[in-house]
Amino acid sequence: EGHTGLSREQLIDRTCEALTFNDRKALGEILAKDIEAQELSLAPNGLVQNRWTAIREARLARFLFALSRARQPLRIPMKAIEAELAHVEARHSLSREQASAVRAALTNGASIITGGPGTGKTHTIKAIIETAQRAARSGPDARPLNIMLLAPTGKAADRMSEATGHDASTVHMALGRDFETGGFKHDESNPLEADLIVADEFSMMDTRI
Repeated sequence: EGHTGLSREQLIDRTCEALTFNDRKALGEILAKDIEAQELSLAPNGLVQNRWTAIREARLARFLFALSRARQPLRIPMKAIEAELAHVEARHSLSREQASAVRAALTNGASIITGGPGTGKTHTIKAIIETAQRAARSGPDARPLNIMLLAPTGKAADRMSEATGHDASTVHMALGRDFETGGFKHDESNPLEADLIVADEFSMMDTRI
């Protein structure tokens, strides 16, 4: 189901089901010992998680919070963004929600675009890219933007490239997987060199990424 943690009761219920073992008291004692030994983590909200998953999620939350506080991350005047967004909005017949999503993506450090199939997510991504490029090239401080499109798999990257008309790559390729260490060449101390990063199908990404 995509969850990275369960409540005590849910964890015991599913363990009983998987093992066809109904001694809930014994399982509760084992669970308590694992938490005490810090093999499992118990969050203040009662969520039980793998210790390293909890550490990664807490770290991720801190990064997202820091990104969310960034304003004008593209260093493009709001006036230029609004002017070019009006042009793109009319040209591509964006809905009010899509235009708001474009504005949010270009004026915040991090933004999430969500919706079911056929709701216009790819259309919105194209509008984000076009608006950003046009706004960056307008005014006295005109400059090209380095925009990076990422996807979790090669097939998804190909679809993204075909849909947007821009090159896309897999996340692993962009980060530079180091097979000797098992890590990546790009991380918080050596970030990707890009003005704008658009990551598609992000719900497929592991917390380690």
